[in-house]
Amino acid sequence: MTADAAPGDIDQIVMKGFSWGRPTTSWEINRDGSGWVTSRRDGRSFNEFTLVTKRWGPSSRAFEQVETALVEAERFAGRKLPCRNMVTDGPYGTVTWRSGGTVKTLNYSFGCMSPTSERVFATFATAWTEIQNLSTGAIATEELVTQ
Repeated sequence: MTADAAPGDIDQIVMKGFSWGRPTTSWEINRDGSGWVTSRRDGRSFNEFTLVTKRWGPSSRAFEQVETALVEAERFAGRKLPCRNMVTDGPYGTVTWRSGGTVKTLNYSFGCMSPTSERVFATFATAWTEIQNLSTGAIATEELVTQ
């Protein structure tokens, strides 16, 4: 699969976010629209937090909406986002597109500052809105984490 793979070629999209080595938000959506989202809820200390996971079943248009939102980001899979300046200590993570046995990944840092990175990060916000809409009303499970 190439960077110009046609919409509809992707089977799954996964986004994982971190800050200071700890998970913030991660989500996965499959071609049938089913998926999950895990968000971090802070605990009593820096090393204690709860991961809240919500899962949902198939949704006819959900995958297409998320896939379309991330088209600009997918163009940078396997490459570095161009940055004019870099702020350290910001959230970072990966977005992964899977198709059959092919995997493409975009590593990102919200500290990357350029017009291009701003456009890509805007696609993340659009996809995140779709994921939040899907998870509304979904059954949640919680896992207390102490590191």
